[in-house]
Amino acid sequence: MISGTSIGCMISHRNRSHIEFIKSYIKFILDLKTEIKYKQESLIRILENYSLNEYLYPFINKCVNLSKTYPLDVAWDMSFTNLSSSFGVPIEEEKIIRRFATKLGQTDVEGQLQYFEYSISTIKPYLNKAIEDRKKNEKLPIILGLCISLIISVVII
Repeated sequence: MISGTSIGCMISHRNRSHIEFIKSYIKFILDLKTEIKYKQESLIRILENYSLNEYLYPFINKCVNLSKTYPLDVAWDMSFTNLSSSFGVPIEEEKIIRRFATKLGQTDVEGQLQYFEYSISTIKPYLNKAIEDRKKNEKLPIILGLCISLIISVVII
């Protein structure tokens, strides 16, 4: 019975991780927007100094290291892989996140700020849907886990 409940809790945790990861990604874009707007430093310098985000820091750190040998967009794409297995981020959302760097640094400051707004508006519907799904199915994983445990128990007996 405990193992079934554990499975349900793991599913619930995965949903929570997905939501927190997307929230962190949006916060990162907002932080990046602020840095570029007011400090107008280079992207690599901003990324090197970025450590505010526990979810994204390992990916950004990897990106900074890879950007020493690859262009930023390639380094970003290489860094943000396997989000579905790590955080439960669906493939479609992972593709959006991985393509984020393709237009970084290619326009003036105002163009970058508009791109950040566009990026947030692109990912936000996915966040809203994930939150809605979590509210709708909040207890489902635990109940499902209990049911699976009961079925296994009955089969064993």
